Amino acid sequence: MMNAAAGEREGLRRSRVRGGHLPVLDGVRGLAIILVLLYHQFESPAIDGWLYRIPRFGWCGVDLFFVLSGFLITGILLDSRERLHYFRNFYARRCLRIFPLYYAVLLLTVVLLPLVAPTDGSRLARILAPYAEAARHQGWLWSYLTNVGVAIEGWVFGPLAPFWSLAIEEHFYLLWPAVVFFCPPRRLMRVALLVMAGGVLARILLRASGADSLALYVLTPCRMEGLACGAFLAAFVRCGQGVERLVPPARILLIVLGGVIVWHVGSGGSVAPYSEAATLAGYSIFSLFFGSLLVLILASPPGRVLERIFSGSTLRVFGKYSYAIYLFHLPVQWAVLFAGYTRERFPELFGSPLPGQILFCLLCTGISFGCAWASWHLFERRFLALKRHFPSGVPLPPDRAD
Repeated sequence: MMNAAAGEREGLRRSRVRGGHLPVLDGVRGLAIILVLLYHQFESPAIDGWLYRIPRFGWCGVDLFFVLSGFLITGILLDSRERLHYFRNFYARRCLRIFPLYYAVLLLTVVLLPLVAPTDGSRLARILAPYAEAARHQGWLWSYLTNVGVAIEGWVFGPLAPFWSLAIEEHFYLLWPAVVFFCPPRRLMRVALLVMAGGVLARILLRASGADSLALYVLTPCRMEGLACGAFLAAFVRCGQGVERLVPPARILLIVLGGVIVWHVGSGGSVAPYSEAATLAGYSIFSLFFGSLLVLILASPPGRVLERIFSGSTLRVFGKYSYAIYLFHLPVQWAVLFAGYTRERFPELFGSPLPGQILFCLLCTGISFGCAWASWHLFERRFLALKRHFPSGVPLPPDRAD
């Protein structure tokens, strides 16, 4: 009786991994956005040593986003590849999730703000000046080619610079549905492995041709390991083998790669996102590290440590609003800095700048979260409700079904 009940619970959990909503994945998304926030906000030069270096590794939050997106999007595509209106429904649902807020932010920041920005050297003029610079290069932003713009022109987008990673994800959304449509899960696993290897090869070839590290950091072919790693996991789960088979190698990888990361930080290696170490191996290491972590989270039974951590309300609520937080957090941070509320203005405690740095992070995060909360409830939800017109699980009619 107990074995039967346990088997039934295990079967239910596997079905949720394969096709339903898992609250722990909201927590994974929450961890990713918190890492990004730490990277951009924890910058006080007065704080040295590991206390400064560890948050500066927060750029890897983007790689965690990539792994999770690859897993979720590939899973959605595989579960609906034999369904009616496969392409139409997928693209419509993605557009409703991504485009309204993305283009609303662009309309506000690179169209409207430059029109009303003063040019008299006032504090408000200094706050809005970066948007005028971004407006001069806005073609890259509107066309989801921000990463290409960064590779060619540098960091010319000011507070909108994080849009480069959204461009990579959009390129993935555009091309991957066709790949999944023509590849059953087992073949898709091989394709995903080839794409991961292709990311490494692309960086090697571009480096050999004289490309700088920034291009290797932002160009789509160079950053495919995370998306492909997540795609591989989604395909593996749908081959009927179960995520549990990946747990032993995932544990080994997590320990080994975690040790490499800790050793690198402790030995004084560069923590910059486009350092030589990052472009040669860092993106691959973090993709495999987060892929392994995702496996252990998915396989974690209810009540275990990992499941409790990523099902916690704090990570999950950050995950729920992570898209808007990602869009808003750097404009908010720039506004706070240009308004004069710099880290140096916060009081020190026992001569330490750490309390001031923490207060700065809390202030920027709090404002960003508030903006994201308002965006979700007043704006985004209206478009998400339209997804009901494009269901992803509509079966084929009998004359077209296998």
